[in-house]
Amino acid sequence: MWTRLSAVQKAGIAVATVALSAAGAFGVVRAVGGDSGPSAATPAWQPVASAPAAAGSAPASAAVPSSGVQKRKITETEPIRFTSRTVKDNWLPKGVREPRTAGIDGVRTKTYEVTFVDGRETKRKLLKSVVTREPVPQVVAVGTNTGPDSSR
Repeated sequence: MWTRLSAVQKAGIAVATVALSAAGAFGVVRAVGGDSGPSAATPAWQPVASAPAAAGSAPASAAVPSSGVQKRKITETEPIRFTSRTVKDNWLPKGVREPRTAGIDGVRTKTYEVTFVDGRETKRKLLKSVVTREPVPQVVAVGTNTGPDSSR
């Protein structure tokens, strides 16, 4: 089959092979068109689709190539604990504590560039850290009233 190809087709195959290997693609090429010759409307070479995954196996897009370096952007979130604040209230009897505002945790979103070598994480670089929701502080009122009306 190789002997039937024109010089232009052979050069195209060589360039495509180098491009596929440089891009890290693990493609196999096959001839298409049989004996139709170089004047055929169909391309002489094209990549072969991969075989369907077996039942119960991981999808091909989730698999990390077994060799080479791969970089991915990964986004993670982490909680930001709310703080607690105490305020004095002279309408409350002394020593009585009453919640005024419930505290709500905030959220921080971090974006990393993660480098994988042979499917294992080797490097993690923080690209961006953004507070996506500010924490709401908890407010507790503490009574300070010692007057005659403080018993309520």
